[in-house]
Amino acid sequence: MLWANDPAQRSAAVKRLAHEVGFDLAGIAPALPPADGERLLSWLADELHGGMTYMASMASVRRDPRELLPGARAVVCCAQVYNAPPAAPAHGGTAGREPGQAGAQVQDCPDKNGGEEIARISRYAWGRDYHKVLRRRLAAIARELTRLGGVARIAVDSAPILERAHAARAGLGWIGKNTCLIHPRIGSWLFLGEVVTTLELLPDEPLGGLCGSCRRCLDACPTGALIAPHRLDARRCISYLTIENRDTIGAELARQSGDRVFGCDVCQDVCPYNRKAAMTLDRDLWPRAGIATLSPEELAGRLGVGAAGDGLANPNGRGSTATDRFAGFDELTRGSALRRAHGDGLLRNLLVVVSNLRRHARECRDAQRVVELETLAHRLADCGDGLVARQAAELGARSAAAPGGRGESAE
Repeated sequence: MLWANDPAQRSAAVKRLAHEVGFDLAGIAPALPPADGERLLSWLADELHGGMTYMASMASVRRDPRELLPGARAVVCCAQVYNAPPAAPAHGGTAGREPGQAGAQVQDCPDKNGGEEIARISRYAWGRDYHKVLRRRLAAIARELTRLGGVARIAVDSAPILERAHAARAGLGWIGKNTCLIHPRIGSWLFLGEVVTTLELLPDEPLGGLCGSCRRCLDACPTGALIAPHRLDARRCISYLTIENRDTIGAELARQSGDRVFGCDVCQDVCPYNRKAAMTLDRDLWPRAGIATLSPEELAGRLGVGAAGDGLANPNGRGSTATDRFAGFDELTRGSALRRAHGDGLLRNLLVVVSNLRRHARECRDAQRVVELETLAHRLADCGDGLVARQAAELGARSAAAPGGRGESAE
């Protein structure tokens, strides 16, 4: 193949392959430190990363892909749409697919669930764990780059690389004020993956930022975590608090978390570019049955907290086998990004959600619902002496959930 020695033709072939294996967007960035590297250092210096110590320990590698792969010359950046309605499509197909969108269909965003109480899970965790989905597709690109004589290394979220900064340089979109990558046509519900390579490839032109004077994401953040455009205080971010955080959630932030049991999508929900965001037609990313609409009671049952109050004896696992401890958690999270929160983390988050819903029911003078939620909070608070118990103490949930108690200490 004569084109194998032509960087431009080789680049076009690599991007074509990316679309063929299922990516919706593909572009190429130079393997050089992006300008966001300095922003990373400032963010770390201000300790806005919370307990994510891995962000600081690999900061130099994150800033320069050549430290991730010596001799690197290019970064192949790929994006996969994961936006989906709460219920999976009834059938597959490719109707409505636009050129270069291997699994995306442009539709109106799904309506919010009509007033029902839901233990809300961020939509990126509705389907199969994206790490596995993307890694398989990136591997096909890496094999082709290797066949052409280069060395290639795959990066899917967990590798130390500034993926959004490189994706922006590769023309896949721009980094919005909510720190997410936004594509002008298909929105920001995007999984990102990269292949760093020693092959010479032709970089794409970056897009200019199109947020303008809009500040919907900053104003809508429930906890005020977006402290300035492009600047996120992870210590206040609901996604961090419910997923990465291994400690209790402070009472004030717990209140502001509302019904969000895993992650938060608010800053993307309000983004104008997501009004007609692309919908995935990728079966791997379709929501698992019911996962997006679980009630607090349903999620509690899936996590092993039964209707008769037979909660997990000890979520930290002392005195029982791993299967006994986390049978419900294992079944719920198998092959899912939900596993990142750990079993006791999800129980902690659910206790916070139940406490917030109980307060709302009290404000609405729904006495029956208050009793139901107090009972569930009591069962959750009794799930052990570790993280969940400490969260219950933080919320005052044990006294609040006592049968017959008014629970004012939790309010």
